[in-house]
Formats: sequence, C-alpha cells, structure tokens
Amino acid sequence: VAMNRRSREHLRNADAIFASLNSFDDKTLWAKRTFERYREKAYWNLHMWDEHTWGADLALRLPEAEDTQTQWNHKANYAYTARS
Repeated sequence: VAMNRRSREHLRNADAIFASLNSFDDKTLWAKRTFERYREKAYWNLHMWDEHTWGADLALRLPEAEDTQTQWNHKANYAYTARS
C-alpha cells in the first residue's frame, strides 16, 4: 500500500513537471512520447492495485493455499509494475 501511494505521488509530480514544459522541439519529442506511454501504463497498474475486489475465495480460511498466494502475487505485480 505504501509503495502504491509513493508511486502515485511520483506520477503526480511527473505530471506537474510535464505540464510545465509548454512545447517540445525535435530534441525532446522522444521524451514526450516515452512519458505518455509509460504514464498511461503506470496509472493503469495503480488503479488495478487499488481495485479492492481481488482475492481468492478461500483466502481467509486457507491463507497459505496456492490459489491465495497466486492471486496475491498477481495483484502485487500491479504495484511493482507501477513503481517501475
């Protein structure tokens, strides 16, 4: 949860910096394309992490079950991908 919150803060800061750049010349056009591509992916992953309806149906009864751990790893991947 903490990592996801930091990632969201970093993305908001990046949005502010990006907004302060009024125009791009040929030398910085690659930066705009890269920023936009990774920004969308990062926000999508943040939103997927925040979705609270995740989890194995047996997570409370069997927290060590393979299905429980697999779904946790799948969800955690969204937070790590957003951080990256």
